[in-house]
Amino acid sequence: MGNNRIGRRADADLPCVRDTLVYSSHGRPILGAVAIGLGIWIVVDDPSFLELAKLNQLDDAGRSVVENGAYVIITGGCAVLLFGILGIVGATLENACLIGTYVALIAVILSLEVAAAVLGIVFKQEWERSLETLVQDNIKDKYDEKSSDTFTVALNTFHQQFQCCGFLNSSDFNYAVKWNKTLANGTEVSVPSSCCKALNETHQVLCTLTPASSNSYTTGCKEALEDLFLRYQGVIIGVGIAIVAGELCLLVLALCLICNVVSNKYSLD
Repeated sequence: MGNNRIGRRADADLPCVRDTLVYSSHGRPILGAVAIGLGIWIVVDDPSFLELAKLNQLDDAGRSVVENGAYVIITGGCAVLLFGILGIVGATLENACLIGTYVALIAVILSLEVAAAVLGIVFKQEWERSLETLVQDNIKDKYDEKSSDTFTVALNTFHQQFQCCGFLNSSDFNYAVKWNKTLANGTEVSVPSSCCKALNETHQVLCTLTPASSNSYTTGCKEALEDLFLRYQGVIIGVGIAIVAGELCLLVLALCLICNVVSNKYSLD
């Protein structure tokens, strides 16, 4: 009689838990499909995407970076799409094996997210120093203002987008050994033209020769990044918490569904 009562309770709970998990998992396939579509759009018709994103000024190297990023988006979109479909199919079929795989994947993702957050906080100063060293080394060894090198293009674009100059400040370019700072008249510039507030040639010459706060960006990009993070940290933290909370809910629902499926199976036996 006790087993019958458990079986009836499992039968009553099963549809509710199953339907909740199915509907809760619908967002992942949609997100994955959107990511795949965006990536394919960039690969197939990058001029229209670059125009919409106001990135028309990128040269071949910059466009190559965007295209490689598109392949990463497509790959990630496929993974998210398959992950979402796995959850929906497993819940719909009430297949304990598929749901168990879904639970394991959610647990792995949650573990990686928590580990990344903890490591990011604990080793904040270390990775900041590593990033600082990496960028300054690249400025020293790779930066050449007119080059199509990926790092040079990215840094020039970053200067204009975030209104900054160098990583710590404009003095970073004093050590740029690859960049020929000497003009045709023999004078030597101090900063690249991408650090200038005005993009017309007359202002750029004055800015690159005698940079000042009136004609050049003086804030380092590190400080600009920190300001950007501080401005949006509430949104970033809120989105992070919402993602983790959503995944925890899916994990609990999937575990409840497995328990109901197994309980129902043994009660029938």
